[in-house]
Amino acid sequence: MKIISKKIISLILCILMCISIMPVSALGADSAAASAPAVTYAAKNTAAPKVTANPKSVTTSLKEKVKLTVTAKGKKLKYQWYYRTSTTGSWKKLSGKTKATLTLTATKKLNGYQYRCQVSNSGGKVYSKAATLKVLNFTIKTHPKDVTVTQGDKATFKIKVSGSGLKYQWQYRTSASGSWKKLSGKTKATLTFTADKKNNGYQYRCRITNSKGSTYTKEATLLVYGFTITTQPRDQFVQPGETAVFSTDADGTVDSYQWYCRAGESGTWQAVTPDGKGKTLSVTAAPKLSGYQYRCCLTDSAGSIYTSVATLTVADFTITGQPENLSLRPGAAAEFSVTADGAVTGWQWQVRTSASGAWTALSGQTGSKLTLTAESGMNGYEYRCLLTSAKGSAYSRAAVLRVLDLAVTAQPADATARVGENAVFTVAARGEELTYQWYSLATADGEWTALSGQTGATLSLPVEMDRDGQAFR
Repeated sequence: MKIISKKIISLILCILMCISIMPVSALGADSAAASAPAVTYAAKNTAAPKVTANPKSVTTSLKEKVKLTVTAKGKKLKYQWYYRTSTTGSWKKLSGKTKATLTLTATKKLNGYQYRCQVSNSGGKVYSKAATLKVLNFTIKTHPKDVTVTQGDKATFKIKVSGSGLKYQWQYRTSASGSWKKLSGKTKATLTFTADKKNNGYQYRCRITNSKGSTYTKEATLLVYGFTITTQPRDQFVQPGETAVFSTDADGTVDSYQWYCRAGESGTWQAVTPDGKGKTLSVTAAPKLSGYQYRCCLTDSAGSIYTSVATLTVADFTITGQPENLSLRPGAAAEFSVTADGAVTGWQWQVRTSASGAWTALSGQTGSKLTLTAESGMNGYEYRCLLTSAKGSAYSRAAVLRVLDLAVTAQPADATARVGENAVFTVAARGEELTYQWYSLATADGEWTALSGQTGATLSLPVEMDRDGQAFR
């Protein structure tokens, strides 16, 4: 009897221990099952999850992406989203939706659907509160885009919406973390205003409303710079050893300039130091720099703007002889020439009628020399040659042609006078910026001698016996 009683006691203790760790729902009581909490416990040593942030209800328009997020605490959490078609419908599992964030595309069918998430681990499971999706019957086809302008320019944000009975109200905030405020009177699909420097960094969005409700566009950011780039750097084609100059300029206030370069289109941009901090960058051309690219970063308090990219090409030839200026009389032959070392494949001479005129190609003049006949109407013309190779083209220096359209229109006449009187000789000439110098010849076999101080069109001399028979010109 003693041994039997010990076995009975051990069996009773074992049954009591089993009952103490069984979940309430396993006891079979209907009332207990009906009032069971959303959390189910299954293990002694792992804490069940706890939802710290429930997904929020969303009102949106057709075709928009919607994100519902749940936040929970716990170890080794697993997620499973559920949906129902109305507040009274049955919950159904969303296959494959097992992350903390659920992403959906809003359709008309999903209007009124509710979503919740089951969060679980080995310690149990818990459900988030339900979030409702409201889908309005219009489509935002175009959201506003970020805008960059200069102070004083017009800033324009546009949206495009498909639907009927729509109303618009634009809003702004002064930063990405600021509070949205209504823009009074801005009730159209396009928002336009004059940008001020203080608007830099402001964000804008539009509230769209119809009879079913309201939703918002995405926000767009406005950047307002205090300057406008007016001069972009240009590509440079220069000979080895020459200086390539890249320049930029801007209207407004620029705090700093910084030039950058890279070794071709696939290279990495690097700051040019120490000479790359001005409006102009000068580079001494070397063959290894051919293909390098340059740009400048202009900065003010709003941020930075880069210029367009300019490329340096270093010629595979060197101009060794430049055309020279010429001064000729009408009818004389004018010859200009250019010489070069390297792989020159073509020459083309050009002309312009003045230092400010436009250059024009001279038809048929495609050699290293240019020969033409000087005419009075060509005075001041300039000539240069365009040399071409497989890498590009370079110009020679310009040479000026001076045509001296000078002619004596009235010759001095012989004079007869008494001793003590003045003999007068006069010459007339045609031309520009004329100068005069009179000469005398004492004997037929002598030499002409300049008369000091006699630099006008008229020569007047007192007659003396020793001047009898002298010649003047």
